[in-house]
Amino acid sequence: AVRLQPFLGALLTPSERWFAHGFAQFDAAASGNPVSLDSTGHGLQTVGSLTDANQLYLDAGVGYWLYRDDSTLKHRRALTGIIPTVELHHTLAAQAGDVVRAGAYQVGNFDGTPGFTNLVAGSTFEFGQRSQLVVAYGTPLDARSRQYDGALTVAFTHLTH
Repeated sequence: AVRLQPFLGALLTPSERWFAHGFAQFDAAASGNPVSLDSTGHGLQTVGSLTDANQLYLDAGVGYWLYRDDSTLKHRRALTGIIPTVELHHTLAAQAGDVVRAGAYQVGNFDGTPGFTNLVAGSTFEFGQRSQLVVAYGTPLDARSRQYDGALTVAFTHLTH
């Protein structure tokens, strides 16, 4: 499927340590995915196209440089920054996604237009100007549309150039 995802973002830095960021993004389906079924045992037959719902994503976060070493040693490998952050994410379906029916078989979105909100808290650990370790935990805030129980993310990025 092809998705178009225009967005508008903002960054506010009221001091050298505090920052806030946010964005709004619309995720629009430009095409769907073909659905094939072998209901007779004689090979796959295309029975329709499944297009996910268009989505609106809203995100807001705040962070603070708890520790920041601004020394001019660009190739340091020691810890040069600790940046805890908290983010709130909200996703809202603009309409229900497709349902493809072929005889007794159905595939698609049966939940209508779900929306969900989650909270992510974590920290980035900066090493020099080339490496970052991010550790974060996300949890849903709305029990009615709970998509998962919780998510731990650990990511390491190292720039080689």
